[in-house]
Amino acid sequence: MTLSVSLRKRYARPDGEFSLDLNFDAPPGVTVLFGPSGAGKSTTLDCIAGIARPDSGRIALDETVFFEAPEGDRPRVELPMRDRRVGYVFQRLGLFEHLTVRANLAYGLADRARDERTALIDDILNRFGIAHTADRRPRTLSGGERQRVALARTLVVAPRALLLDEPFTALDAKTKSGLLAELAGLKERRMIPIIYVTHDEAEVTALADRVVTFSS
Repeated sequence: MTLSVSLRKRYARPDGEFSLDLNFDAPPGVTVLFGPSGAGKSTTLDCIAGIARPDSGRIALDETVFFEAPEGDRPRVELPMRDRRVGYVFQRLGLFEHLTVRANLAYGLADRARDERTALIDDILNRFGIAHTADRRPRTLSGGERQRVALARTLVVAPRALLLDEPFTALDAKTKSGLLAELAGLKERRMIPIIYVTHDEAEVTALADRVVTFSS
């Protein structure tokens, strides 16, 4: 599967309006969006996920068109977020603090039979080394454990593409190094496009199969 992104979008920054204009393909593996804060990296992820709408362009995963701007007699195409099957891990993770880890992972599996749901959750808890956290709530976990839970919750629903917005920024060097190694292994197991946003050159070196460089 290849994620093809061609878009133009204007958005506001503290220093005024900015116009984002880019075109890239992301085949299976890690495509790093690299550049300074405010250059449009997170906005690009939001457009892929369907949280934001480009002003023009086309976004597609193989033959599935997520977005296409109208042109001539061609109507606008805008696939709803839920139908894109794109996993998204935000900087703030977005875990449900009032739910256990197991309940967090089960959230996107409501349409599965109970036995299948349990098997999927147990498998990914073991794969990420967080089975011991299953009955705990996110606020009781370490930073590394929370990151693993966020990744596991995103991947348990088998997304067709994975978006990661600076997911390891707040971690200490040792924990970050371990998670970067896990993510490097993940790209070999899951042959899907992974779009990883960072402004850290060390993360680019550790992960990138290809790099899209943004400038401010």
